[in-house]
Amino acid sequence: MATLRRIKSEFERRYFTKYNYWRAASVKLIKGGEEYFRTLGALIEKSKHTIYLQTYIFENDETGKWVAQKLMEASQRGVTIDIVVDGFGSYYSIPALKSWFCSSGIHFRIFAPLFSWASFSIGRRLHHKIVVFDSYFALVGGINIANKYSGWGKEQAWLDFAILVEGRVCEQIQKICERISEKLILRPLPDIFNPASAEGNILVGLRQNDRLRNKYQIASSYIRAIRNAKSSIWIVASYFLPGAKLKRLLAKAARRGVKVKIILSGISDIPLFTKATSYLYTYLQKYGIDIYQWEKSVLHAKIAVVDGTWVTVGSFNLNHLSAYASIEFNVDVFNAEFANEVEEHLQKVVLPACRKIESPISLGLAQKLQLKIIYTLVRLILRILTLFPGVPPKRNRAAYQKCASE
Repeated sequence: MATLRRIKSEFERRYFTKYNYWRAASVKLIKGGEEYFRTLGALIEKSKHTIYLQTYIFENDETGKWVAQKLMEASQRGVTIDIVVDGFGSYYSIPALKSWFCSSGIHFRIFAPLFSWASFSIGRRLHHKIVVFDSYFALVGGINIANKYSGWGKEQAWLDFAILVEGRVCEQIQKICERISEKLILRPLPDIFNPASAEGNILVGLRQNDRLRNKYQIASSYIRAIRNAKSSIWIVASYFLPGAKLKRLLAKAARRGVKVKIILSGISDIPLFTKATSYLYTYLQKYGIDIYQWEKSVLHAKIAVVDGTWVTVGSFNLNHLSAYASIEFNVDVFNAEFANEVEEHLQKVVLPACRKIESPISLGLAQKLQLKIIYTLVRLILRILTLFPGVPPKRNRAAYQKCASE
């Protein structure tokens, strides 16, 4: 107990004094889509009472049909299932999802339909990738339900991660999902650390980002962790376009001797974004920050490790859209053993498949101007998207569509 109090004190002092944390029975890194869907299928089959699933993309492909079948079978044996998908990310598959789930007794909703008389929503999307089983197990990460994440189609599986959390802390994750599903999203959810409601010695933080609810926890945890870094920072990031504050903090960390490694996407589903990101290479390399590009497939991961003690994994991208528009969820873990496992995987598995961007980058004036224009344009687009939060003027009830049978 004394050891736990000491860790708790250090945790609060160095990282998240402002935020509460919980104790989990165990945490496990899920290393890619193949392991994720194998774990997801097993947990669906084992579930006895409830499943809460919230995702940005739920495709009508082999992976989507497989997951849907598993869920419908669970519903038939009496498991209560609640599903929320984003109205933009899952736009093309919504007719099929309605057909599958609404006829199976599954509670199914669409967050912020793209076209609605009550609200116009573009930027504020439900970007969660959360599945909670029986209030005791939770899968959280960046993996959507689609072939490009599982690797079951012709496309090489995208690089991504998730975390499996076990323990009564998952009751709190389920409450966060319930707030969205029950259309109570604008009501505050108290973040109270209650030692009696959790077990284990692994400290985890449940971090949310949602500007309309004045929640900037994920962005703040990144900032605080980088600001207090002493020895090392690993960042694996898709759609990497951080603001000026985070760039300065990374530069300051590198100047004081922290080894900073950033792994980015060499192949992107949005090539324009990759070009915008490459504009930052010269600035980052000027301070000795190592930049690598993953080139085996699209990189979609959002994970970071600091000082071999703190890890964050979830849906949050280091850009303006995630910071100020989308609804995001990350799990922070303060545990040296887990952090070392993540760091070792990055060092031994991910890094060898990357190409290091050599410094300095020598670009001609025309190339520099082109990248500057693309960088400015992409940042402008992201800022414009945050201007349409999509909340109706009187009630947020119309921001959802539900099964016709409800």
